[in-house]
Amino acid sequence: MEFIEYYQIIRSRIWIAVMMAAAAFTVVTVYQLLPNTSWSAEGQLGVRPEALGVVQSSGNTANVVQNREFWGTIEQFVTSRDIRERTIAAAQQQAIIEPYQAARIKPFVFERSKRGDLFVIRGTGPSAEAARQIVTLGMEIIEQGWDAVRKAPCLATTERLKQKLASQRQLIQSLERQMDRVQTGTTAGRPTDRVTWIMNQINALQGSIANARTEVSIAQDRVTAWATQLQEEERQRAQGTLPAAPTGPVAALEARKLELELSRSQMLAHRTADHPEVVALDQQLRQVTRQLDQEKAKAAKSGGTSPTAVMSPSQQQARLAEIELRGAQRRLDAIVAEEARLRAQVPGLLAQARRYEDLENELKTAMTERAEITASLRRVEDEASRLDTTQDIYPLGEATSLPSPKTWSKYALMAVAATLAGLVMGCMLIFALHQIDLTFKNEAEAEHLLGYPVLAGIPRTDIALVPAAPEGVAEGPEPDRGG
Repeated sequence: MEFIEYYQIIRSRIWIAVMMAAAAFTVVTVYQLLPNTSWSAEGQLGVRPEALGVVQSSGNTANVVQNREFWGTIEQFVTSRDIRERTIAAAQQQAIIEPYQAARIKPFVFERSKRGDLFVIRGTGPSAEAARQIVTLGMEIIEQGWDAVRKAPCLATTERLKQKLASQRQLIQSLERQMDRVQTGTTAGRPTDRVTWIMNQINALQGSIANARTEVSIAQDRVTAWATQLQEEERQRAQGTLPAAPTGPVAALEARKLELELSRSQMLAHRTADHPEVVALDQQLRQVTRQLDQEKAKAAKSGGTSPTAVMSPSQQQARLAEIELRGAQRRLDAIVAEEARLRAQVPGLLAQARRYEDLENELKTAMTERAEITASLRRVEDEASRLDTTQDIYPLGEATSLPSPKTWSKYALMAVAATLAGLVMGCMLIFALHQIDLTFKNEAEAEHLLGYPVLAGIPRTDIALVPAAPEGVAEGPEPDRGG
């Protein structure tokens, strides 16, 4: 096809291209004349390079439970719905926007600026001033929110460690009270030391028991020997070889006095003279001595037994042997009773010692854990202090409003572009309609498609239809006009 043919095709339906261009121009003009409902603003944020690759998992637990979005990096945090919702809530609280305008607020856009260490945050608003305030407010919320996100693990760990430390302190106090109760009723010190002391005492008492039994055996031998001697003296007195043995109260008092003196000498071996038992024994001895003196005086006045006629030496020695035997037996019984008393305490003290050792081991473990918890708490607090002195995100001033996208220069450019685009699309539509039209457009097209020459053309006219014959009139052949 030649150019003239293209021209004829377009000219035949030029009105289509004109209407398409007019429609595009009208759309651009209407868009320009409509009021602007969305304005943009942007601000700059400084971000530490080390923080760009950090993934924060804290703060997302509630989001996951509530089936909300999950974010980890700074970019995801800035562009999240959570920041958008918090910014909208703050903007409504400060009367920057109305509730019905909240749906028009889009999530923030976060992208790197031409400077590598700065980032641009971009947001929208119902007006230029509202957009600027919303972006400024959003930057503050982002700074505070990310700071809280960074500190959240430290705060949670600190709270958990403090609770664990308080629990550990209660455990230590409980163990100390239990150890005090175990020590109640014992001497000062550890129950194990008390068991060791008692076992040493028992060993010492066993040696004393052996010595006391030896003394009892010796005393029994002496008593037996002096009893034999007294029997021999009695036999001799019966034969008249020896005088009769002194009798009467004087002899009994002499024996009593001798017994008290021997008991006092034995008691002073392990007690002082001021001891209540020694003092009571001294009183008994003085009383017996007065009674003996009175009896001797009475005997002297009545002419009876001479005051000097007391027990015979053999009787005195036999009496002393009996007193020593009773004393040795009493000492043996006392030592055996003391040894039995101490031995009866051993099982209970052993149980207390084992319980005390278990509590002591638990206390050492608890104190070690407390020291570890305290050290961990100190490290976490140091980390929190370090976070207080550093910032991952920091706004650089306030946001600035961006120019309105609807300017007359842009309108002129868009109008020209839309008109040209309408003309091009109209021309394309004309050619499309030409291709789907199956009728002959001219004689040349008919000759080309049919392969026969066109002799003449019949113009298209509207031919009136012949009216039908009236009903009942027979249609006959037309008359022959030639004859």
